[in-house]
Parts: sequence; C-alpha cells; structure tokens
Amino acid sequence: MLAPSTTLRKQFGHIAERCAEFSLLYREELLTNPEAQTTARQLIQQSRQGIVTLLYGAKDLHLKEKIPRELGMMSRESLKF
Repeated sequence: MLAPSTTLRKQFGHIAERCAEFSLLYREELLTNPEAQTTARQLIQQSRQGIVTLLYGAKDLHLKEKIPRELGMMSRESLKF
C-alpha cells in the first residue's frame, strides 16, 4: 500500500498550510518503507503496459487537486525506485 502512515495522516490533518511538510515527510516514508517501494515498482511496471489509476481523497478541494498532481510529477529517479 502507498498510503501515508496513520501518524503522518493525523499530523497533516488536511490543513493546507501543512501540505509542503506533508509532501516531504510522505516522500521520506515512501523511501524508507520496503513494502511501499515494492508496490511502487509494481505500479511502475503495470503503467508501462497500460493505464494505472491511483485514488486519493481529501476534504479540501485545493488539496484534492494539488497532492495528486505533485505525486504525479515525482519520477522514478526522484523516488529512487
């Protein structure tokens, strides 16, 4: 699973001012979690064969647009997968 930890999610609290910090901490979680790295590699391979749909939800409409867009801009190289 590629979801942020419960601790990080609660710390973020869907507060827009914490979005930049959340993004950095979430990326750090992804880089240090072997299960997340395996899942990301699988998604990358699947995306080479067809469309992969990632789901994300937020209470704030601004965040609903911002975070998935930022995640989409992360390359395999930036995540070191």
